[in-house]
Amino acid sequence: MKNKILFIASLTALLVVLTAALILLRGADDAALPDALLASPRVFEIAAPVMTIVIEQAGKPPFTLQNLAGDGEIGGMLLGRESLPVDAAKVTAVLRAAWNLPMIELVEATPGRYDKYGLADPRARVALTAADGERTVIIIGDVAPGNIGVYIKLEAQSEVYLVPVYTLDNYLLLENDYLSHTITPSPGATLLFESIRLSGGGLEKDIIVIPDGFTGFYRLEGPVSHPLGLEGYLAVQPLFGLQSGPISLLYPNEEDLAALGLDDPWMTAAVKSESLGDFSLRFTEPDLDGTVLIYRDGVPLLYTARADSLPWLYARWQDMISSHACAPPLGLISRVTVSADGADYVFDITAQGEDGIAVKMNGELIDSENFSRFYETAAAATLGEPTGESPAGSPVLSVTYHGGTERRTVSFYESASARRYLIRADKLDGFLTTSRYAEDLLFAVGRITTGGIVPTYLG
Repeated sequence: MKNKILFIASLTALLVVLTAALILLRGADDAALPDALLASPRVFEIAAPVMTIVIEQAGKPPFTLQNLAGDGEIGGMLLGRESLPVDAAKVTAVLRAAWNLPMIELVEATPGRYDKYGLADPRARVALTAADGERTVIIIGDVAPGNIGVYIKLEAQSEVYLVPVYTLDNYLLLENDYLSHTITPSPGATLLFESIRLSGGGLEKDIIVIPDGFTGFYRLEGPVSHPLGLEGYLAVQPLFGLQSGPISLLYPNEEDLAALGLDDPWMTAAVKSESLGDFSLRFTEPDLDGTVLIYRDGVPLLYTARADSLPWLYARWQDMISSHACAPPLGLISRVTVSADGADYVFDITAQGEDGIAVKMNGELIDSENFSRFYETAAAATLGEPTGESPAGSPVLSVTYHGGTERRTVSFYESASARRYLIRADKLDGFLTTSRYAEDLLFAVGRITTGGIVPTYLG
């Protein structure tokens, strides 16, 4: 007898598992299953897309999941005290599950008491409203013995049903579980922005990163004005598509922010982007564990992130600027003026395209390939370490690049340091470069201005 009972119990459990598996398969792809497998009875069915789901759990504040797409495919916002961004995949799963609810069995049609099923004082109530206005309220009770299912009923009906446990999982998550952890939008294939302003943190002064039409990239404005380097770009690029760790707090108020120091944050970032939208972020100083609290203005969530994933926190402008004194692409330049030994040499680039360039020096046509080698040498000027030394006297050499309505000048001065030259590039003063490079450039100037052949610059 004992073995018979065990066999029946095992068979019952197997049937429950198979039923759940078939229901799961149907939710994944109804069209792929034969009609015989689609005959599972339903507690109810909603024909139109579900637009809102109000979830009330015992002892917790209610909240609403709202479908902004209208087709049940994409979740939109979570509405509690304020609107919150949600994880679209999780809300989509809830919306799809709400279209119909399969049952294991009808337990009792007209029970005299509901408390034995946990339905008199239920764990949760879920109100579904469809696009056509139809409203369905599910009352969720206890888990059945053996964890074979959950007792539920519809508010407008008396019947008690047993449904698979997993079908209600998405309804019984906490408000926090539905939230999106995406802090800032992802740029896709191309990152475009109008400006990024960074304040505080490891910066001596505020810096702004803006597009630079002269170089075709970005430039840094702040303590200096100079093209942005690769390291600088890599420092600000992670501001886009920024992901949070665990959500620290929902609906923080001004008192909460002040208690954490976010009313006067350790660092801020303000981004303007026509394609991705503007946003502003506040950061706390990393704690001993390297955790940073992040607040995005206008979003009532307090995010967390690891400091080592936020490279701008300790960025220095010296590390963010390009190591080149000035290196605009030749295709963006219309004129180069060289001043050396008291003379000025004007190189006009009169034609560019697939056939190359045509260059005139002081009005006379010169060898364009020779000029290109000279330009490669001039554009190779790299910055050394910054110094407080002020340029003295007149520059040994100045190169001015003209592009459109803009112009940039790089000047070289003799330095008190042995075999070193000071570079002054626009607002960038007091950098040193090697004597060898300056001498190579002076040699190239002598060649190009006297009609000699400029050697290929080898660095």
